[in-house]
Amino acid sequence: MEHYMIEADGTARRRDETRVGALFSGLPPATIYALGFMSTTLLPVWIGTMSNAYGAPVNPRIDRWTLVFNDLCRQAVVSGEIVLATAGGQHRDFISLHDVGRAVVHALRSDAVMHDGEVFNLGGRTSLSIREVAAIVARVAENELGAPIPVRGPEGRVTGARVNYDITKFEATGFRLSGSMEEEIVATLAICRRAVEEGSWVPASPAR
Repeated sequence: MEHYMIEADGTARRRDETRVGALFSGLPPATIYALGFMSTTLLPVWIGTMSNAYGAPVNPRIDRWTLVFNDLCRQAVVSGEIVLATAGGQHRDFISLHDVGRAVVHALRSDAVMHDGEVFNLGGRTSLSIREVAAIVARVAENELGAPIPVRGPEGRVTGARVNYDITKFEATGFRLSGSMEEEIVATLAICRRAVEEGSWVPASPAR
């Protein structure tokens, strides 16, 4: 039986990743999600619940610069420092966009995934506090930019609990993580630098 993936904009793709068409074109995301869920009674589908993705966008004009890694990389390039609005103690699980893409391809090609509306967690087995993420971005940015990148923010204990986002069920289908956090940060910094050099983009920084 043919396997399909329905994306957030309603686009359907086959197992070989070719685009079939916009099945639910023009409908709001909530409606698309509901129709996708309803189709689990009719088609072999999988439901992936993703934690927090990070990685370089296709171009700087994509409005995803409020995401944690993207914002911190932007700050490092634009301001030469990273400023946190809080102590940064909140923990999150993070997964690279490289692994997100691989997971989708794996699901489309795996009979162990695509059946009966199975739900799979999709995470990176990487629980980090926002302050820890800031420190990692600062370290990589210092190497790439050739200058120290201080991390500033309110004083206080970092007391957030680590996240255990269990992906054992998805790994049991044969999937393995392979993404590199440092490579994703380097790629994101490169996009930020190019945008600033071209004078085409200086987005505002959100509070964290």
